[in-house]
Amino acid sequence: MKNFFCFDLGETLINFNKPNKKWHSSLIGEVLPDMFNTLRKYYQSFKDICTVKEFSNIGYKIISESHKLSMIKRLSLILDYYKIPTEDDLINLLLNDFYHNLISDAFLYPETIKVLEKLNEKGFVLGLWSNTPWQSPGFLIERIMEHFKIRKYFSIVLFSGDHGIRKPDPITFDLVLKKGQLDKSQMIYIGNSEVDIKTGSSFGIPTIWVNREHKKLSKYCPTPEFIINDLEGLFDLIPIN
Repeated sequence: MKNFFCFDLGETLINFNKPNKKWHSSLIGEVLPDMFNTLRKYYQSFKDICTVKEFSNIGYKIISESHKLSMIKRLSLILDYYKIPTEDDLINLLLNDFYHNLISDAFLYPETIKVLEKLNEKGFVLGLWSNTPWQSPGFLIERIMEHFKIRKYFSIVLFSGDHGIRKPDPITFDLVLKKGQLDKSQMIYIGNSEVDIKTGSSFGIPTIWVNREHKKLSKYCPTPEFIINDLEGLFDLIPIN
């Protein structure tokens, strides 16, 4: 029996979906305007350089087109564009704007803690690989996990923004195993998306698809080994008293 359960985070353990809102519209309509206001406070003269609309459009273009770069590097490019020195304190303030927007509508699925707690109690090893929005640094996402009191259940936690690669690249799971000093034969991956299923299939491990919305898979997606309606469905696969 598999004893290493590796999870996806967003829409698997925590719901980050914004009501009636897409991520790109949130970035250009909320995150970047907040960053603009932060820059105005940090540099009084910044308000004379551009309007919030201009800043948001330029910032969005830089962030959305820099696919392989970390969020920190993307923010540095925005500062470079406006000839603003890249200082760690300023970058952290801008990241904080992103964090507050990311967590503002997030909520924990009601069964998440119950399931993690039970798996932990029964001696299963719990890990996590999560792609982060725009390759944002892992410490922001760990802050969110701490906020929702779930970080303590995981012995292995890795994020795409810290490693420069993303699912569905199967190397992501190789990194997880190396960090945990675990064998591939012990691992099963639990996620909510086709990307999660494709990554597990490419890596040669079984996947559990959490299909809360009863979606149908595209014809290009491998068939997951197991499908559950929510995380408590894990208990039907591995009966736990």
